[in-house]
Amino acid sequence: MAGDHTFLGITRAEVVDHNLQLARPVLTPTVLIIGCTDNPNAPLEDPYRIEGSADIAKFDLSSGNPSEISKAIMEAQAGGADNIEVFVLSDGSGTRWSSLSNQNRYNALDRAYNLLENHACKIVVPVGAYVDASGLSSNQNFAYQLANHCFWGTRQFTSRMGVIGVSPPTSTIAPTGVPTLAEMSSWVTALTSFDTSGLQGAAFSEYDGVTDSDSDNIPDTYAF
Repeated sequence: MAGDHTFLGITRAEVVDHNLQLARPVLTPTVLIIGCTDNPNAPLEDPYRIEGSADIAKFDLSSGNPSEISKAIMEAQAGGADNIEVFVLSDGSGTRWSSLSNQNRYNALDRAYNLLENHACKIVVPVGAYVDASGLSSNQNFAYQLANHCFWGTRQFTSRMGVIGVSPPTSTIAPTGVPTLAEMSSWVTALTSFDTSGLQGAAFSEYDGVTDSDSDNIPDTYAF
């Protein structure tokens, strides 16, 4: 930068870029992982973008063991996700948990989904919540809860989709601990027929897709 006018304070800038070209940032979908950890270093109820392994350690349990969140982060990265955010569940009082019952998780997710409705994200993943979870009220289902959040988030802010799984196979399904193809086939067949009682030890038939089973104008038993 050179001064052309000593007394007027006017300068002329000359920039030499040597044909520098700036690449556009790679735009990948934001994967938002929602779960719980009792680690006091983890940001609470505030989406946090994961930048490296040091960030993952913030979401381990206070004991130093991996939490459901840190495990999910590593699985998402292994699957190719490179734009990951984390949201730690709470009840608004600052309480942190290492684990949650299904009913308490459902209540905490209700709060989280409300807070996140106008947050920009593409893929929402509630960790530890399963389509065939038991212990919820008759008109509650993690899958419908997530679908409802995605609907309202898409309608009011930006397009988003949800990812949710089913309970892992029990030892009844896979006695060796590693399911064979035949065992996996039996498990999938039971899930798609909404009846896992013979395999998982708990009935899945209450989520058979009936929209309004008690005529209160609220969808009750959506599953897939």
